[in-house]
Amino acid sequence: MMKKINGVKRVWLLAVAFNIFLVVCVGIIDWLPENTKVTYVNKELIFESWKFIVYDAWGWLLVIPIIMFIVMVAISLRGIKQNKLRGGIKIVLSVFVCLASLLMVVFTYTALVGWGEWEDNDSECYEFSNAERKIVIRESSYLLAGWGDIYLIEEDNSAHWLAHFSTDDGGRNEGEYELEWKKDGVEVTYDVCSGLSEPVYNTIYVKFAY
Repeated sequence: MMKKINGVKRVWLLAVAFNIFLVVCVGIIDWLPENTKVTYVNKELIFESWKFIVYDAWGWLLVIPIIMFIVMVAISLRGIKQNKLRGGIKIVLSVFVCLASLLMVVFTYTALVGWGEWEDNDSECYEFSNAERKIVIRESSYLLAGWGDIYLIEEDNSAHWLAHFSTDDGGRNEGEYELEWKKDGVEVTYDVCSGLSEPVYNTIYVKFAY
């Protein structure tokens, strides 16, 4: 005869299933194509993708572990009347299980969008152009990481990613770049923000191809 599973254990099993569900969802979402559309409007790059809707909705998953915690504590408090030690242990375990689920939501969200998305990294866009082409360099930083992305801007304001570069110690060039335009691309020289007494510069060649 099968042993009956009590209410608290049912919620524990639900928490385990919830965590597995999160991991599977992250794998599926990461595998699916993002199909991001980028446009340049009012000196800002606007990113549109179905995945951003998922990212925004992901935070609501935090409600599930909180509800599970309330249910488990309520059941455990009823059990304390019958057995204080056993009921107290169930409450402690319930706190642990729900905390693990909350951390799983945080971890999976971070795995989806990256560490830098937890805070506003105050990205800034800098526009450069010649008679034929226009590019935008988007500078970002987070803690000790600094980076820039270069986009080609078309006449309809659609933006196409061309290249990526990084800087040290979260440093930014604040739009101070040296550009040399070529027929099929542009040379971009930037300060790597090494922190040394003398600036260290790096040059990348970016082709107008995507």
